[in-house]
Amino acid sequence: MTDDLSVEERKRPFGPRPVVRTLFHGVRPPTTDAAVTPMVSWTGPVLDEPLEGIVDSIARTLTL
Repeated sequence: MTDDLSVEERKRPFGPRPVVRTLFHGVRPPTTDAAVTPMVSWTGPVLDEPLEGIVDSIARTLTL
C-alpha cells in the first residue's frame, strides 16, 4: 500500500500547530530560597508587545 501524503502532511495529522509564546517571571521572597514563577502563554503574535508589558507590570506588583 502506498501513501500519497507528503512528509509534512504525515508530521501533522491534526493540522498545523500554533506557535505558543510563553513569558515566565521568577519572584523570590526575601525570607526563603523558593521562588514563585508566574507564567503567561498566548498564540497570537500581535499580542507579543502588549502582553509583555502587562505581565511585567503585574510581576512588579506581586507581594509575598
